[in-house]
Amino acid sequence: MVLSSKQTIIQLLREKCIICSLQVYIDTVGDAGKYEMKLSNSFPSIKFVVAKKADSLYPVVSGASIVAKVTVSPL
Repeated sequence: MVLSSKQTIIQLLREKCIICSLQVYIDTVGDAGKYEMKLSNSFPSIKFVVAKKADSLYPVVSGASIVAKVTVSPL
């Protein structure tokens, strides 16, 4: 089964979130408002910031993007 990026985020938060953050930043290409509402309803104790081009707006997202690219791509 192939998961969408949104389904993957939800699955990771449910299964792998041992230490849950108070705030999570997510870069999206879709409707940020709908996605943020869906996540907030699923995880009410976490504040979500969902934005298009979040990697250019929030340094923490930029850093995570670099780490993800380096982790996925061989050097």
